[in-house]
Amino acid sequence: MQLWIWLIALTASGQYLPNPSFEGPFPNPNNPPSGYVNCSGSPDTQPFCWDVPTPPSDGSSYLGIAWLPSWIERVWTQLETPLSPDTCYKFEIDLAYFHVINYYGNQQETFPMKIRIYASTYYCSEGTLLWESPYIDNFEWETFEFTLQPEAEINNMLFRSYYDQSMPAEIGYLLADNIRITPPPELDLGNDTTICLSDSMLVAVPASDFDEFLWSNGSTDTAIYVSEPGTYWVQAMFGECTVTDSVHVSVSPEFDLGNDTTLCIGDTLELSPGDFAQYLWFNGTTDSTLSLYQPGDYLVWVMITDSLGCSAIDSLHLSIINDSTTASLGNDTTICPGSYYSLYPGVYEGYIWNNGSTDSILIVNEAGLYWVTVFGDCGSGSDTISIETFPPIALDLGPDTTICEEVTLTLDAGPGFESYFWQDSTTNQTCTINGTGIYWVMVTDDKGCSAIDSIEVGYSPALSINLGADTTICMGDDFYLSPGNGFASYLWQDGSNEASILVNNPGTYWVYVTDPNGCSGGDTIVIGMKPSPNVSLGNDTTICVGQTLLLEPEGQYTSYLWQDNSTLPFYTVSTSGLYSVTVANNFNCTASAEIYVDVSAPQIDLGPDTIVCEGDELILDAGSGYLSYLWQDSTAFQTCLVDTSRLYKVIVSDMFGCSGADSVWIDWIPLPVADLGEDNNLCQGDTILLSSVKGPYEYFWNGELGWPWMEVSKPGWYHLEVSNQCGNATDEVLVEEYPNPYVDLGENKILTVGQVLELDAGSGYDTYLWQDGSTGQYYQLALGELDPGDPYYFVEVSLGPCIASDTVKVMLFELKIPRVITPNADQKNDLFMPDPETWQGIHSHHMEVYNRWGEKVWESDHFEDGWDGKRNGQLVADGTYYWILEVHYGDENMVQILKGSLTILGAD
Repeated sequence: MQLWIWLIALTASGQYLPNPSFEGPFPNPNNPPSGYVNCSGSPDTQPFCWDVPTPPSDGSSYLGIAWLPSWIERVWTQLETPLSPDTCYKFEIDLAYFHVINYYGNQQETFPMKIRIYASTYYCSEGTLLWESPYIDNFEWETFEFTLQPEAEINNMLFRSYYDQSMPAEIGYLLADNIRITPPPELDLGNDTTICLSDSMLVAVPASDFDEFLWSNGSTDTAIYVSEPGTYWVQAMFGECTVTDSVHVSVSPEFDLGNDTTLCIGDTLELSPGDFAQYLWFNGTTDSTLSLYQPGDYLVWVMITDSLGCSAIDSLHLSIINDSTTASLGNDTTICPGSYYSLYPGVYEGYIWNNGSTDSILIVNEAGLYWVTVFGDCGSGSDTISIETFPPIALDLGPDTTICEEVTLTLDAGPGFESYFWQDSTTNQTCTINGTGIYWVMVTDDKGCSAIDSIEVGYSPALSINLGADTTICMGDDFYLSPGNGFASYLWQDGSNEASILVNNPGTYWVYVTDPNGCSGGDTIVIGMKPSPNVSLGNDTTICVGQTLLLEPEGQYTSYLWQDNSTLPFYTVSTSGLYSVTVANNFNCTASAEIYVDVSAPQIDLGPDTIVCEGDELILDAGSGYLSYLWQDSTAFQTCLVDTSRLYKVIVSDMFGCSGADSVWIDWIPLPVADLGEDNNLCQGDTILLSSVKGPYEYFWNGELGWPWMEVSKPGWYHLEVSNQCGNATDEVLVEEYPNPYVDLGENKILTVGQVLELDAGSGYDTYLWQDGSTGQYYQLALGELDPGDPYYFVEVSLGPCIASDTVKVMLFELKIPRVITPNADQKNDLFMPDPETWQGIHSHHMEVYNRWGEKVWESDHFEDGWDGKRNGQLVADGTYYWILEVHYGDENMVQILKGSLTILGAD
């Protein structure tokens, strides 16, 4: 049987943006698509504006925004459905790039730029930055995606062009289309459920918008089979958003009769599986409980059925027996020293000895009181035994020994034993030996206890003493006589008892020795004497580096041996050291001489290459005790003051006329300087560059290692620490952020004949600069001042250090409308209508005429057909009337509201 559980995935279908595909009338080079407000610059509704041919990614139009060094385009919109806090959304937008635009008749190369998306807290504000795109350089549409989880509710969004102003570019351009904001689908694994034992169920996801899944068992499939009780969860991923749900599965029925068991007679086993609908026991009974107490072996089983119709079976093995438990360790006893005794109480289910052991046998070899408790199926029993030991046997053959040659030794095991057994199988109390080896004996006393001991016997051979053959020695030589070490005593011909004697005179010499075993021996030698040579190398001396000294012993000798094993009669020295020579004469007697030669090389150490910090003092010292000094600057003092970066050198001469030199490179390091200048200002959304003095320094901006400059995009205190080997210097500067001014000259305008148009840049700015260099808040434009070839008017405003600009197009609109009509049916000036020659390029319009009391007497969307002065079929009264005309005009569909008065005569 299988149970299926479907995971339901629901995708929210609410609309968040008013126009997510940027649909609107196109081409429109000055206005964003419908539903979006122009905050700065002049965003475009594409395609075909500025000759951009890229087809839309979705729908019929899309948004184009640009960036210039003094021109930032931004659009703002109010969400139809706010984005909820702590909810994860997948935000997708299609972006593309076009490399050239036709900007007012000029081919203008564009560069890839970025788009920034903000959560806007009020109209046209840049609030929290939600996402910044990479530089968009793809000509085909490409979908970019990011995950959004707001901390607060988002009601408005602002889209802004952005370009890193440190990069070379004249104009950046970017295309945007098809925004999708999607929350993750909902997950619902349904209610907790119960399945029958040994059944399984399938928890599955038949269809959803999720990208991937991770189940509690590690599976990444859309479904898992479940057959065990537990809580199962699935984690579904939607982009980078994660949704989780779980379901608890119970298995029915679940019961346990318990483990196999053994009872003794008189005990009763009560079995109760639990509360179920039906029971069937092995003996055919159907009660909810079962009692067993009769002796015997039983295979007890029960099959139960619960209220769901699920069945299960369980069993156990039961033995009811009659048994008694006793233990016996035997009588108390005495054992020989060092022997082992086994304690065994019999065969039982379990054992506990006095030492904590649970083995069936306990081996003991010491006196003491021992007890055991044994456990059977139906009880336990205990017993105790006392163990004593006999006194130890005293047996000692003595220490290992040595005997002299032809000497015998008797070993004695001692009296009073029942038996003796030696290594040679003899059974006497004693054993006589006359050879080397290991000898042992085992004895047994009257209690049957045994002991064994051994001794190792070695031979000391007859002493053979040899002082050597008779010989002749050279006069002055030290000649030692020794029979060897390790003897117990020595006796020389002069009564000396040392291990050796020094011989320096001719004569007969003898020695008599005794070893530790009492063995003795002696020897005699005759010593003669020969003359020895007298050799000298002169007194110790000193030479300079590069010089040599010839060593040549005076006299004639048969051989020469120098310290390096050379054998010439002379030796050339060029390095410091102890030099020696051994010579031999005609009698083959030798003598030695030595001389120490010192090579003088003054060792000058000016120290390692180093640095000196500006303001510090370093004096180089060549050392004292020299006869002369010569520095790189020709000074002749022991010391030299360091005052610049350079190589410093010195040459010295000592008392032996020997010279030495050394040099060292000194770097003169200036102290670090940190200078950030005055406090700085930052326009909102822009960056500035903070910089300090360049040099061989390390720069730490707010504690982090960096360059001599730092790009800053946020207000606050900026701390700089400049350091080198000579220390550090600090400076800090306050960067204050100013809001970007916003200037809006309004929609493109139409200038009518006789009208003076006033452009208002708004109040509250520090400076104003119009395209002609004027600097007022207002700019007035009359008919004669209008340039049809250049209809664009530009203003730049500043607020603190921040600037903003806007441009408006002003077109001449000449429309002639009569001021007087005479609707008397004379075919002359009977109709109120525009001059057909000036009624050109008008796409749509609406005319309304009011009397002096404010009542509307006529309106029409076909003013070119004229008004005959009638209201409800009757001519109106003579007098002055007022009209309002709304006209949609020109290639850019500009709107103009015109007002005027009309005098009607001759209607009465």
